[in-house]
Amino acid sequence: SQGVIITAPDKKIISVNEAFCEQTGYASHDIIAKTCQFLQGPMSDSATIAAMASAMENARPFTGEILNYRKDGSTFWNELSITPALDGLGQITHFIGVTRDITERKKTHEALRQSEHDLLEAEHSTHVGHWVWEAHNNKISWSNEMTRIWQRSPEEFNGDLFAMIKATVYPEDQATVIATCKQAFEDREDYEPFEYRIYLPDNSLRTIWAKTGRKQKDARGRITRLTGTVQDITERKQAEEERRLSHALMEQSFGSSPIGMALINVAGKFMRVNRVLCDMFGYTEDEL
Repeated sequence: SQGVIITAPDKKIISVNEAFCEQTGYASHDIIAKTCQFLQGPMSDSATIAAMASAMENARPFTGEILNYRKDGSTFWNELSITPALDGLGQITHFIGVTRDITERKKTHEALRQSEHDLLEAEHSTHVGHWVWEAHNNKISWSNEMTRIWQRSPEEFNGDLFAMIKATVYPEDQATVIATCKQAFEDREDYEPFEYRIYLPDNSLRTIWAKTGRKQKDARGRITRLTGTVQDITERKQAEEERRLSHALMEQSFGSSPIGMALINVAGKFMRVNRVLCDMFGYTEDEL
């Protein structure tokens, strides 16, 4: 509900409605003949207060948001509009103020802002980015983390997904990426993740893990919005390759070494032995 407050030209209150009293916790007899300064407190924005005063002094309408204080000392966000009423000579006869408690709306906006901040922090710490395709303009946008991974901005390709693929994806992987993008527009709701490589501006290669996300449809079943996630897994792939090579070298060493070799755990038990060691001790590998 909207509170209504009417003041005289000297800004002293001459009338308020019940909704205003409910918003502020004051009874009408508590505030008649007072100015609205009693609603202001330490956290009320001084610039907004000054803008409000200037508008009233110059007989201009004012619209804004301000943190006000109730009678019990609690705060609420007030969406306020003030309109000067003029007589036939252009003189102010009174001011009409309309107030709305928008505290819950502000909390929702703050929660959304915090959620977006947390998402950006999570993306940065895990090197996971996300992209969004919008049907109304047939363009793609992406998160700050995806910009960091690609070291490019979507504006570089005017939001064109396929132009981005052609310019950044490793040629041997382009067909897979394009086919997966086209599959995203089919009547499927879940997709297997896949990997591909991209070129950075310095021509170095990075390996990307990608997964198409959720799709939104209109009443006719047409896709209006499509999302997806990407993650730079270059270091992980490099570590996997190093482990593979290390294991291959160990296998080669065990098989071709002219000396007896064994892997022993911290308890002193054999985990692995080669044929030379078995021949030396006269045991089979299973027996050791």
